[in-house]
This record gives sequence, C-alpha cells and structure tokens, in this order.
Amino acid sequence: MKKVEQALTKAAFHGVPKDGELLLLNGRVLVCDTLQVDGEKFPKEGTFVKMIEKLRHNVVATANDGLIVLSENGKERVTYAPTRVDVFLAKVNSQIITPRYANQGPTYDTVLHVVSARDDLYLRVSGGKAGHYLLNHAADLPVVDVLGIADTEFAGSEYDFADAINKRGYGSMVAGTELAFLDNNFASNLRV
Repeated sequence: MKKVEQALTKAAFHGVPKDGELLLLNGRVLVCDTLQVDGEKFPKEGTFVKMIEKLRHNVVATANDGLIVLSENGKERVTYAPTRVDVFLAKVNSQIITPRYANQGPTYDTVLHVVSARDDLYLRVSGGKAGHYLLNHAADLPVVDVLGIADTEFAGSEYDFADAINKRGYGSMVAGTELAFLDNNFASNLRV
C-alpha cells in the first residue's frame, strides 16, 4: 500500500472499464455500489432503492470462495484471485457535506486494496460495515485488517458502527500509517 495516497487522490472509476482496458484500474479506485459477501449485501438498501438504482452504475463486487468478481448491470466483467486484500476505512465528513447529518459525526466508507500477481487496485463501498463484515466473514480471501476494525463492537446500524469508530478515534487509528492523510476532509471529495 505504498502508493495508497496517490491512488486515492486520482479520479475514481464509477464503472468497470471495457474489456481490454481493465489494467487501467491498477493504481486507481473503482467505486462499487454494492459489496456482497456470502449472500450479505452492503450497504443495506433502504426504501428509496428503486430511485437510487437509476443513478448508479450498478457495479457489484462479490467476494466468495477466495475470489472477487466485479459485475456491472448484472453482467460479470472480471474475476480477481487476490493474494492479499487490505481492508480499511476512509473517513467521510458527512456532517460537513450534507446538512441533514449536521448532528452526526463523520461516517466511513470501506476500501479494499486488492492485490494479485497482475493487479493492484482499490474498491470503495459506501459504509464501514461492509469492511467489518468482510473481515469477520473472509470468504476465503487473504484479508488484512489494516486498522484493527474487525473487533469493533456496535449495535448494528451504519451509524452505530460510525459512532463506535468515532469513540475509538479514527485519527489515532491512522496516525503513523500511510493512511494518516485520510484523517481530514479528503475522503469527502471522493463521495458519489
């Protein structure tokens, strides 16, 4: 993850590149609408799912049997057999960018750093619970808990998870690591 800041500061992909151009994802972020692990989907869909689906690219990352499969609009596009999957959180200052969250603190997105013999890319999924779940249900993937979030206890909702991370202190979790740059308003720029 030596080039994580460089990768996260480049413009993110919001759709899977065309066949023959998949290597463009190396060193970049692909924003995924959904992470599916052993049949569980993240983020959990709410009452406005039909409306929101029209705005999405419908990129789904499915983790199962040691593989990560990227699909777009229901069609499998590429399969990765990673040798390492670093799982970490990117802080999103929701209370700054969206007035309805003014009474909330920061929230978090999950970032997966997927490394294989040929590939080195980042997948970003809304909400921190996705990463927490993947770390505790690894789907036979070689996951690495970069920030120690697997043991975080929370009541169940995405906001409860964010509150638990905020109480632990995200700044202290990333301090002294190559992820320290994420403890500012940076991640808010990457929101879709």
